[in-house]
Amino acid sequence: MFINNKYKTWHDNIIDKAKNRTLSCYTEKHHILPKCLGGSNNEDNLVRLTAKEHFIVHMLLCKFTEGKVNNKMEVCISVISFAALAVSAVA
Repeated sequence: MFINNKYKTWHDNIIDKAKNRTLSCYTEKHHILPKCLGGSNNEDNLVRLTAKEHFIVHMLLCKFTEGKVNNKMEVCISVISFAALAVSAVA
């Protein structure tokens, strides 16, 4: 499912950093193991990320997955990208 490469390392570092901090700015909830891959809504599978970090970790997920899992990650980043464009067009 996951390829151990530099992108996975970068992803894991962002997640690990986020687990041990409290942010007072806008954050988004991220599933460490995506729900589409069997991840749950349990607290140990959730982390709060900045919007920028959230976008980056989803981009990275596309770089260390393969096969059908990668297809799911590509769809997810497409949806996130479209939503970001829609929000910026309104703003």
